[in-house]
Amino acid sequence: MPVDPLPALSPSPAQVGSLADRASGPAPTLWRAVLLPLLLFAGALAGIGLYAYGAARKVVTQTVAADMEAVAKLKAEQVRQWMDERNDDLRFILSPYSAAELQAWLAGGEKDDDRKNRLLERLRFRSAGHYRDVSLHAAGDGRLLMSSGGFPDLPSLRAQALASARQGEAVLEDIHPADGTGLSARHVGIFSPLFPPGGGKPLAVIHVTIDPDQMLFPLLQQWPGASRSAETLLLRREGDGMVRLNALRQGDDAAPSERRPLGSPGFIGGQLLQKGEGFIEGKDCRGAMTLAYGLPVAGTPWFVAAKIGREEAYLQLNTIAALSATLLAGLVMLCGWWLVARRRTEKVLRHSFREIEGLYTGRLVTETRLAQMSRLYAVLSRANQAIVRIPERRRLLEQICRIAVEDGAFVMAWAGEVAGERVVPVVHWGREDGYLETMRIIVLDRQLGGGPTGAAIREGRQFICDDIANDPLMEPWREAALERGYRSSAAFPIREDGAVVGSISLYAGEPGYFSPAVVSLLDDLTEDVAFALDAQLESVRRRAAEAELRDLNEELERRVAERTHQLEIANKELEAFSYSVSHDLRAPLRSIDGFSQILLKRYTDKLDAAGQDYLGRVRRASQRMGELIDDLLNLSRVSRSKLRRQEVDLSALARSLLDELRRLAPERQVSCRIQEGLRAFGDQGLLRITLENLLGNAWKFTGATAAAEIEFGCRQENGERVYFVRDNGAGFDATYAHKLFQVFQRLHSDTEFEGTGIGLATVHRIVQRHHGRVWAEGQTGQGATFFFTLPRQGDDPAPAALEGEGENILEGAAPTL
Repeated sequence: MPVDPLPALSPSPAQVGSLADRASGPAPTLWRAVLLPLLLFAGALAGIGLYAYGAARKVVTQTVAADMEAVAKLKAEQVRQWMDERNDDLRFILSPYSAAELQAWLAGGEKDDDRKNRLLERLRFRSAGHYRDVSLHAAGDGRLLMSSGGFPDLPSLRAQALASARQGEAVLEDIHPADGTGLSARHVGIFSPLFPPGGGKPLAVIHVTIDPDQMLFPLLQQWPGASRSAETLLLRREGDGMVRLNALRQGDDAAPSERRPLGSPGFIGGQLLQKGEGFIEGKDCRGAMTLAYGLPVAGTPWFVAAKIGREEAYLQLNTIAALSATLLAGLVMLCGWWLVARRRTEKVLRHSFREIEGLYTGRLVTETRLAQMSRLYAVLSRANQAIVRIPERRRLLEQICRIAVEDGAFVMAWAGEVAGERVVPVVHWGREDGYLETMRIIVLDRQLGGGPTGAAIREGRQFICDDIANDPLMEPWREAALERGYRSSAAFPIREDGAVVGSISLYAGEPGYFSPAVVSLLDDLTEDVAFALDAQLESVRRRAAEAELRDLNEELERRVAERTHQLEIANKELEAFSYSVSHDLRAPLRSIDGFSQILLKRYTDKLDAAGQDYLGRVRRASQRMGELIDDLLNLSRVSRSKLRRQEVDLSALARSLLDELRRLAPERQVSCRIQEGLRAFGDQGLLRITLENLLGNAWKFTGATAAAEIEFGCRQENGERVYFVRDNGAGFDATYAHKLFQVFQRLHSDTEFEGTGIGLATVHRIVQRHHGRVWAEGQTGQGATFFFTLPRQGDDPAPAALEGEGENILEGAAPTL
């Protein structure tokens, strides 16, 4: 920091009086002889000024060097403290409970997913807000066990984890680009071994990843004081080159992490690294002359350099020198005018010096008040730090009292709590000398509760006693207070959860100390204390709520696990049923059909017409049973298959299916209308089965209609797209519409229309799995319309609706085989 070479210009009262006396003395009679000596004196003064400038420049350089050294050491110490804080964070994260939990998980072969999830949640909770990722690596081979941010298992991370495990201490992961992690920025990390609660070899290695741009570099960018050219550089040597790691405060022409040779011209960082710790003067990357001091950061591969522009460093000295030269020249020109004007100004000066003497006295009073306010601001600052740091009520109140005495220059401070009708002292600091032991304060008593403390608690506001010696309300305690040097006092209520629960009382060594400005600041202090107490109370309540929530979550997880187990059993039973249907029922059906066919072919001459008819019925029944089995298996597969959702062109799909139906029945004349551009988001195979059943039914039930019509389209209803298949065929009785989508439920006989009664049940399952709805409208002999909805792309259907787990595919079925 540059040193001001000018001395203080404020005169003492004695000096002010001396100047006033001289201003009223007699005027000199040899004024004409002053000009020549003045010119000679000006020349001598110029020579002395040049010499003084050189000496002052040397002093300024030494001062700047000392300032840069202090700043560099400050920043190096801040970096070291930052490392210590990260190690403290690791000790906070690595709680004995977490170590025991991890030990149990590792002992179980790393198979307990619930325990693993609890470990991850605990790591996330304890490290929330500071770190990009917290992960655990195996102590034996360095492999990744778990990661809160999804970081990959990189060989470089394994090597550093193994190094930390072998050394048994924290290992710094130097600042580097976040390659392989999916992050675009750089990061710095710390590896630290996690030991079991009873000691021994490390269980694992914890790795925390930090964004230096958020947590480290801001420390370097903060500069103690206002400066337009000062910078702090964080450097790292790499062989015969170097890298600057942080961005600059004043903007930069070169990006951080750009490697430069150590001997690169115009770069002061390389010169500092070659020299080691010390002070140099040289050009920076912008070509500006710079004064800098650098030193290595202990325990890291980093080097800190503090620099400031030479122009700024010498600005004050150069300005003073230029001003002095200008003043000297002006002095020579104005000396004549000064001699003429001297007599005229003597009278004005005499009056002015008297005014200065009065102003100086007022200034002393102002400076005293400023010093007082400065101390109180320091009290507020340290008190706020204590509020953040101390979570325990009694310790916090004791620290507040201590700060008030040590930083606020109060004689004594104490805090009391209301216990029934009395105020009981809890903590104190300063010169107490047994004062609180003999003091009785009863809140509702006008005499023993009339002082500042009792009144503050009773009325819920601050009370001031400006003069203990003369205030009648202090009568019960006056003698004891004056013996201990208390001359004025103030009491401020302490509130907790909106109610007054106590007070803070302060004692000063002079009357009238508690001015309105002082009281206002102390009011702010007590409000901050009340806020802290409310926060502590809220923290206790929050921890209780969190414990209750954890119990609820554990119960929910247990129920989900039971339900999942039940669904798994149901799926296995369904698969066993499908296998039984596919293999155990098909075999006898094939035998029945096969032997019936052999009888019809080989023994036709031995069977009469009735016997042949019976065998034909047997064959048709067995074939129908086979079709039922196939449809049931298809329905089962539809209910259990995994959805592969994509955009599907329903118009093209419907056109393809109707073309296929025309090829199978070319003799039919059916008018088909398909709305163009119909698209949906779903499983293409399942949606094809849906349209195949709906269009196939429409084709089948219009078989007896002379001018058959089939239409596939879409309409909007209440912001939802509703697809429909309409025909003018046989229709159905709307009274039984609710049975259409149940397995084996038919509203027409087999003699009228063939079918197994499973097609619409399959449609219902598919639409339900797509989280849609399906329904039908129709009248007997007037056709039918089947409607269905599908979710739009981006909707998030319920998992159970998508997967169909646990569904009973035979629900509502009553088949007759």
